[in-house]
Amino acid sequence: MKRNSYRYLEPILLGVSANLIINYIFNPSEPDWIVKEFVIAVILCIPLTELSHFTDKKLENKIPWIDYPTKRFITHFTILLVSVMLVVNVIGGLYWKYIDIYYFTFNEMALMNLVVLVLVIVLSFIKWTRHFLLNWKLSHMKLTDVTVQNQDLTKEINKERTKVRLKKGQYNVEVDTVDLLIAKYKSGVVVVRTKEESYLFEGTLSELDELLPQHLFHRLNREVIANRQIIKSYKAGTYGKVEVVIKSEDIILEVTVSRPKASSFRNWIDSTSA
Repeated sequence: MKRNSYRYLEPILLGVSANLIINYIFNPSEPDWIVKEFVIAVILCIPLTELSHFTDKKLENKIPWIDYPTKRFITHFTILLVSVMLVVNVIGGLYWKYIDIYYFTFNEMALMNLVVLVLVIVLSFIKWTRHFLLNWKLSHMKLTDVTVQNQDLTKEINKERTKVRLKKGQYNVEVDTVDLLIAKYKSGVVVVRTKEESYLFEGTLSELDELLPQHLFHRLNREVIANRQIIKSYKAGTYGKVEVVIKSEDIILEVTVSRPKASSFRNWIDSTSA
């Protein structure tokens, strides 16, 4: 919406500014402020500004600023120069002939061309500056997103290298997170299984879930967290649920994933991040 507003305002700024400056240069003591001339100037500037927008769009695809800044500027400047000469000398000349106005001298025509060209370049610089600022903001947002993703990924990778404090009888032991196979909440305690042993986790299932790498472990329901390596199969259950078969040596278990968690489970199990 703001970009379109600026586009509509651009020929008005260009036409009014050019008419003010040219009238003042031609007659600084008593410049002519004729409304009709301002209107005609604005109308004559419409093809200039529209051609500038069209040129920007086409050149951005063929000669982007980021890859060819010098070539882009020279090309755009050349097109602006030609378009100004055509509008001021050809279209403007036809209009002046139509209203039977006296012809301008060469120096006066050159001055009008120069004023309009400078103003067009100034407006173009404003557009280019807005373009660079918008791209910079977009790049900054993307960089921020990538940074956050990298931080999350690093955090997950670090979880693979960490150990979880578990309890075996009266002793506390440190176990690598990747060695855990399954954790079950039963009778008020969290029982954790590895290939060799069973342990107790002195905390809630949710607290344990926070310590585990999410690409390797998934909380299937309120009672079970499972390592993906022991999930042998799954199938659609009733009412949108998922029936999961867990199997690893002496562990054989069927777990139901509720309908609200079914989509999350499918996305996790089908991912290739393991």
